[in-house]
Amino acid sequence: MDYKVKLEDNSERNVQWSGDKFFLDGLELELDFQENFPGSFHVLKEGKSYQVQIGNEGPKGCFTIMVNKKPYKIQVKDSLEVLLDQWGIGQSQAKTIQQLKAPMPGLILKVLVEADQEILEGDSLIILEAMKMENILKSGGQLKVKEILVKEGEKVEKGQSLIIFN
Repeated sequence: MDYKVKLEDNSERNVQWSGDKFFLDGLELELDFQENFPGSFHVLKEGKSYQVQIGNEGPKGCFTIMVNKKPYKIQVKDSLEVLLDQWGIGQSQAKTIQQLKAPMPGLILKVLVEADQEILEGDSLIILEAMKMENILKSGGQLKVKEILVKEGEKVEKGQSLIIFN
């Protein structure tokens, strides 16, 4: 697996992990891993011992990793996310979101936000029923709701604007 890891100081490192081989910026590191329990590892590197705990994933692939009880915040992107960023359709696109459109025809069951509300990436916005299934439409970025164009119980068509953002 190939990953791009952004560190707290905004520097980026390329990480590859294949079986028991670990590469950092193309250089193989001699590491000995032992998993204590899911998310907790004992790592030996050049004779030094490290206790590593991986915290829960936050927004945008962000993690807090504890190394010998010292926290480090990182952001991880896999090779597909990196490729999408290179094509210009990655996270940078989320900053330019102007509106939420219906991905399919359906019925608005619940509007979960209000005008002037600040929302974060991944926040639930609307519950849309389509083909007898409830679909939760979520935010693609950190945004502010300008106007809600639909009401609960309203039928919508694919591509119809539901919410406008500032």
